[in-house]
Amino acid sequence: MEQLHDNVAALDVKLTAAHLADLDAQSRPKLPFPSDFIANSAGVYYGGTTINGKSAPAWPMAPQGDKDRY
Repeated sequence: MEQLHDNVAALDVKLTAAHLADLDAQSRPKLPFPSDFIANSAGVYYGGTTINGKSAPAWPMAPQGDKDRY
């Protein structure tokens, strides 16, 4: 019962925005390769568009018009 009371008392703990930001930073998973590579290649896959609120710049090597295509 003592542990239950301690757990219920934890509901009254208030964390500041700085505490929450620190907890988020410390608990962010560190994903292995190729996760970072894939995250940085959005411009190649869907450059110049916005998907799920995430924009990607246009890939500079992409054809600018039909005359640039083979």
